[in-house]
Amino acid sequence: MKTTIRHILDNHFSSLAAGMEKYRLDGGVGTMHDMRVDMKSIRSVFFLLEKAGPRKKAARQHRRIKKIFADAGIIREWQLEARWLKKHRRLRLLHLMAYEEKIRLANKDFLDNVPAHIRALESIREKGFRLLGKLAERSIRIYVIDLLQSVTD
Repeated sequence: MKTTIRHILDNHFSSLAAGMEKYRLDGGVGTMHDMRVDMKSIRSVFFLLEKAGPRKKAARQHRRIKKIFADAGIIREWQLEARWLKKHRRLRLLHLMAYEEKIRLANKDFLDNVPAHIRALESIREKGFRLLGKLAERSIRIYVIDLLQSVTD
């Protein structure tokens, strides 16, 4: 199971780094969505590591990924709100709330930080792999069983 989790984590980290580079070039709404999906998957592994593994070390890395997630989340939320306002022809409200300017400034800030975010992701990935390597298979199974039980109750 640990090998599967490591493989999933590796795929999402690679996809996220590639997505950041793509977003830097095209700034696409779909790209931002895909990046956030990757971040959610990565975060799910860190939830596992926090509960079943070395809590403090995992929490430290989880906070780092949450910061990137939050920065991207602001942009994504404003993109969705602006799209909704355009769709429902609330253009005056869109202009009044200055969504397009907020998105532009948040994008600029995010894009300026992409190289730092990618370096942070590489560090988080390596530390996540080390933490996962120290985790016992039994601890993973217990976590998954507890999680399933909490969802079905």
